[in-house]
Amino acid sequence: MHGISHLTRQSSCTLGLVPDQECVICETPFTPRRKVDKTCSLDCQVQHRRQLSREKAKRHYKPRPPRPDAECEICKTSIPVSRSGPTPRFCPDCRITREVTRGQERVAVRRCYKCQAPVPEAERKPGITVCGNCRSERRRDRQAYERRRTLRKYGLTQETYDQLLASQDGRCPGCGTDDPGAKGWCIDHCHKGGHVRALMCFRCNLVIGQAGEDPGILRTLADWLERQMAQVG
Repeated sequence: MHGISHLTRQSSCTLGLVPDQECVICETPFTPRRKVDKTCSLDCQVQHRRQLSREKAKRHYKPRPPRPDAECEICKTSIPVSRSGPTPRFCPDCRITREVTRGQERVAVRRCYKCQAPVPEAERKPGITVCGNCRSERRRDRQAYERRRTLRKYGLTQETYDQLLASQDGRCPGCGTDDPGAKGWCIDHCHKGGHVRALMCFRCNLVIGQAGEDPGILRTLADWLERQMAQVG
C-alpha cells in the first residue's frame, strides 16, 4: 500500500493535476509547479517579494512625531524645525546679521604674524599681514643680509671693508664725493683678475662699467668733453 500511494502521488504531480493560476503581477495564466507558486516567472517573483516587503513595512511603520519649534537666541522668535538635521539656533535674519558682524570683527582684528600686534585696515597690504615695525625690521634684516652676501662674494670682511674706506678718507677715488648714493658704496673690482680695487660711488662705478674698463675710451671721452665745453665757453 505504501508503494502504491507514493506512485499515485507522483503520477498526479506528473500529469499536471495542479490547476492553472493567474500571475499576481502580470495577470498572465500559467501552470504552477507547486501550489504555493503565485508568479509566472522569476521577474514577477522578484516584484512580488518587493511588494510584500513594502506592505510589511507599512504595517510596522510608525511615523516620527513632529519636533517642537526652536527659539532664536537673539530675537527670541519661533523657528520651525525640520524632521531631520540639527536644531537651528538663529532665525534667518539674525543668522545673516551675525555672520556679517563676525566677518567684520575678523577683518578688524587681523594681527601681525610675527608680533601678534593688531594691524588696522588702512595699513594692511596684500600678502602676509605684517605691522609697520616688523616690516621695517624685515627691510633692515634684508639689507643686512644683502650686505653680508656682497662682502662674501668679493672675499671681504667688515673689518677689511672699513679699512679700505678709511684708506680713501671716506671719499670716492673717482669724483671725491663722500655721498655713495642710495645703495651705498659700490665695490669696484677687476673683471680679469677678480681683486677688489676700491670703493666707489654708484655714478663712477657705472661709468667705468659702461666704458668697459677701458682707460682709452675714458680719456677720449674726457678730451672731447673738454673741447665741447671750451667751445661753449
